[in-house]
Amino acid sequence: MRKFVNTFILLFLLDGTIAFSDALLSLTFGTHFLRLPAAFASLATWIFGTVNFVLLALGARPSKKILLPLILFLPLAAIYRPTAQLALGPPATELLFSLLQLAAGTLALVLIRHENQGEAWLFTKYSYSGPEFQIENTVRFVGFSIFLLVPLLVLNLYFSLSLAFSKLTAGFVQIGPKGVSTEERKYVSGNQTIYLLGMIHIADAEFYRRIISSIPAQSALVLAEGVSDQSGRLKGAPSYDKIASRLGVQTQTQTMSFEGYNIRSADVDTSRFSPQTVELLNLTFEVLASDTVDDAIDTTIRLLAAAESNDSPDIFLRDVINMRDAHLLAQIDESLGQYDTLIVPWGASHMPGIVAGIRRDGFELKERHRRLAISF
Repeated sequence: MRKFVNTFILLFLLDGTIAFSDALLSLTFGTHFLRLPAAFASLATWIFGTVNFVLLALGARPSKKILLPLILFLPLAAIYRPTAQLALGPPATELLFSLLQLAAGTLALVLIRHENQGEAWLFTKYSYSGPEFQIENTVRFVGFSIFLLVPLLVLNLYFSLSLAFSKLTAGFVQIGPKGVSTEERKYVSGNQTIYLLGMIHIADAEFYRRIISSIPAQSALVLAEGVSDQSGRLKGAPSYDKIASRLGVQTQTQTMSFEGYNIRSADVDTSRFSPQTVELLNLTFEVLASDTVDDAIDTTIRLLAAAESNDSPDIFLRDVINMRDAHLLAQIDESLGQYDTLIVPWGASHMPGIVAGIRRDGFELKERHRRLAISF
């Protein structure tokens, strides 16, 4: 077992060294010619780490406080790497994690040398005193590992969702300790003003009421979201009523009304959508309308299968996000010739494109207000 443990430690350091070199070359020269050696080193480290984890659970030696952090580093790095990539980008993330791996491996060597009273950098035969197997040790070890990993998994899920929503909506939607919040932003260029309201389909009823009460009604135009279906290509309309009812919240259509405002439709018709997009939309609406969990699962499987074929995700993104964003920006340009104040209550996923478009036209952010949409 000693040789197996020492081999894992050396592989751990080798893996970190190759990963660091590959990340550094990527950042400096944009090349990844060490990617294949890095993959092999990572695979070998995972194999030896998994076996050593089992051996640690069965035996009381060697020192778990030295070896266990190295073993747990592997799954924790895999779990947190996607979250870090959202915040830092892939190259910087790989550089950071490889540095952490090298630091952890080096610290382990220092602790082993201290345990060996300065005579060796790796475990020796004297590190293996005591019984090889104790049932109490196995129970404690497994319990501790679960106790440590489960909270870290939950925290990673929370931070991943928070970062993902923030990135995908240009910060308009965020997940915090109190719940899900959205942002209202005011952009100004000269005497013209655009209010961007990052909307979500379901929220607390008070959220929608406060948005309506906060924006001006006089001499303002609301550019409404809502795809039309004049040719009847869709099998139904999206309904979030069942989801909202289960969560104890309200839908946007139930609660939010722009009565008294000047309203203009600024969305496209389904005639402009590709057949792939229409198919995915119909399946999505079917999932939302499912009466049972089994029906929802069956339809979701069909939806995923349809999404995997013929570049459907890219086409769907082009139709549902990019094309509609471009159409809305054209409507904004046209409407600014007639109104000085525009109100744009669109889904938060459209906000990155809208913000980029109006900033290109010279609009600058002047005010922002964050509102709690769904409380935990």
